[in-house]
Amino acid sequence: MDSAETFAENNGLDLPVIAVENGGGIAQTMPMGEVTRGDILDAFNHGNLVVALSVTPAQLYEALEVGLTMTGQDDTGLLVRERVSGSFLQASGFTYTYDPSGEAGAKVTQVVLSDGKTLTRDDAETKLLLATNNYTATFAGLKDGEQLGELGGEDLIVEEYLLAQTKNGTEPLDYPMSQGRIQIANDTSPAQYAVAIPVLSQADSSSPLPAMTVHLKVDGGEYQEMTTDADGMLKVDGLAKGPHQFFLQEAAGQAVYVNNYSGSGTVTTKDGYYRLGFLVDAAPAGPVTRAMAVSALWELAGSPEASASSFLDVAANASYAGAANWAASTGVVKGYPGGLFQPDTAITREQLAVILYRYEQTKGGGFTGDWMFRLDYTDAAEVSEWAYEAVCWCTMNQLLTGTGGALEPAGQISQAELTEMLTLYQNLGE
Repeated sequence: MDSAETFAENNGLDLPVIAVENGGGIAQTMPMGEVTRGDILDAFNHGNLVVALSVTPAQLYEALEVGLTMTGQDDTGLLVRERVSGSFLQASGFTYTYDPSGEAGAKVTQVVLSDGKTLTRDDAETKLLLATNNYTATFAGLKDGEQLGELGGEDLIVEEYLLAQTKNGTEPLDYPMSQGRIQIANDTSPAQYAVAIPVLSQADSSSPLPAMTVHLKVDGGEYQEMTTDADGMLKVDGLAKGPHQFFLQEAAGQAVYVNNYSGSGTVTTKDGYYRLGFLVDAAPAGPVTRAMAVSALWELAGSPEASASSFLDVAANASYAGAANWAASTGVVKGYPGGLFQPDTAITREQLAVILYRYEQTKGGGFTGDWMFRLDYTDAAEVSEWAYEAVCWCTMNQLLTGTGGALEPAGQISQAELTEMLTLYQNLGE
């Protein structure tokens, strides 16, 4: 949109400026947090050019109808589609309203420019400057428009926009999920709707994982503990109409997107493949090992690279080598006598508390100066002297809790307990 406005200004074109993008032209979402050049290329991986067209309102209406393949709604509020289509058009510079139950080719009921002017379907005289990619420019209606020029590669234009909005990456960009540019007519969309998201085995994507405790985040909220039902489904209700995205802590790099406006319920991962649902490694029944715990904390820290450690029992090609190297270089893990890491040894509750506390200290946290904290557990005396400060800090912050009045410092940690502890740690101070 910005590049189109600049094009119009540079060429002395006094026309309303709008833009459209087909949903299929965006391969995946931008990640929250740091966005790299690679992320932009992953999202806009078709090599499309952005072109400027001169079109009429009649041609715009015709193009908008191309992606409206909805025929109604089911009882959950999600729209029913006659076919899957990547042609549903996103809008900028205008809003449009459509009736999903309307006749094909006549579902769009209203188009309004950002200045409040309403465009009529039969207007073949008014001229609009429309920016879109070269693929969408072949849609019915748009293909009959006059091409005014090329604005540049789609990925480069997005990169330029992000740099401008963030002052060359020095300031954050908080962009709303939805700006209400696409509306549904006749109140066919409920104020709220519900979705059911399958959680499936990574090893066999046809196998659901029932009664599994996981941690789900909706949009920009916090992770909430949920349990899949007997069919391996996570059921979420009370969603405000419009688009939403879901993240599962146990399925790193995956996201689910639903939108009752467009009838979409798609799942994608960072590798660009579409999934039937969240794919999760079913947690083994055994206890958490030292390698598993350190690897989980390393991933939480962003998987930083580190030089090889001095641990004699960590092979350079071990799956946990990067985590062990990082833990040793930062002092998060000291190891056992003889220069051993003991990766396959089950980690104890107090050992995990020490590792997590040392990581907190690397960031300047933890106790400072004189401190006092009472461990009010029946087995507090069983906490090892070398672990006492860490255990106190973890219990003070409710990262480590007891059962039946006992802390069980030498007890083993389960997968679920490790996940919960790291989740709580991530949310400290929020």
